[in-house]
Amino acid sequence: MRSMMLAIIRPSGSRTFLRSFGLILAAEAVTICVAWFMLGINTTAWIDEQTARLVPISQQAASRSDWSRLDEILGNKSTSLRETYSRQLAKLSRPVFGMEGEIYIIVSDHGHSYEIYGSDPSPTDVGQTPPWELEAYSTRKTTHTPGPYSDNGGTYLAAFTPIERNGRVIGLVAAETDSATLAGFQGVVHRAFWWSILPAILASLVISYVLACMFVDPMDVFRAVGESVEGQRSQRADIPDLWDSLTPREKEVAELVRQGLTNQQIADRVTLALDTVKTHMKNISKKTGLSKVELAVAAQARREISAQN
Repeated sequence: MRSMMLAIIRPSGSRTFLRSFGLILAAEAVTICVAWFMLGINTTAWIDEQTARLVPISQQAASRSDWSRLDEILGNKSTSLRETYSRQLAKLSRPVFGMEGEIYIIVSDHGHSYEIYGSDPSPTDVGQTPPWELEAYSTRKTTHTPGPYSDNGGTYLAAFTPIERNGRVIGLVAAETDSATLAGFQGVVHRAFWWSILPAILASLVISYVLACMFVDPMDVFRAVGESVEGQRSQRADIPDLWDSLTPREKEVAELVRQGLTNQQIADRVTLALDTVKTHMKNISKKTGLSKVELAVAAQARREISAQN
């Protein structure tokens, strides 16, 4: 009987705990999602701002110097042309970017891009031509990277303006700014968001437990009583008559416990001192071996049996 009752009874604060946990976890999820959303918005705004700055720089650099011999760079064995272009690039880059970026030229040949910088006149094969450079070649319009782009040279944002000769794009003038700081910041924040999920759940459990202990729903007791009585209806013959060992006053106190009254409320109802009620409760517990909630369940079961008999 006792093991069956213990299996049926749920903690009186369980429903309050579940509600608290659900609400707190939902609030934390909303907070994390909003923070993630705001991070995305601000990152996009920064990228758009930098792109809007790079596009005119690339276009101005393309128009301020003579780049009409770009297509000769790769096949020209003489270094004079490359050195001339390298000096022009350095002259254009320093007043605009300082150490934060650079203006350089790109020539694509058979799907590979070659770059020349103001600090290095030697064409450098940087690998397969990326789509935004191919787009500049095909559309003959200024293009830009869609976001921070990483390669062997680092992480950057760039804009590309095509140079035309005889109706054909012969190369690109690029304006580039370093965005490694943004990419690193995004990585740190993203990892922090993911690692914050577990602490958020643990914090929700602790806070919900505290709230459940502070604000127990009184109806939970009656739900537990109702559920246990329903489960016992088919086994009422096994319920021992615990009331035989109780005095009339103890039976009265047990009945008030079934009604969900606290010790103080019971004392007020039967006009007894609170300590006296506590003494009755201790005596009832000793005689029946039941806790207060178990006593409420047993009292309800007893009442049901009496009503049908």
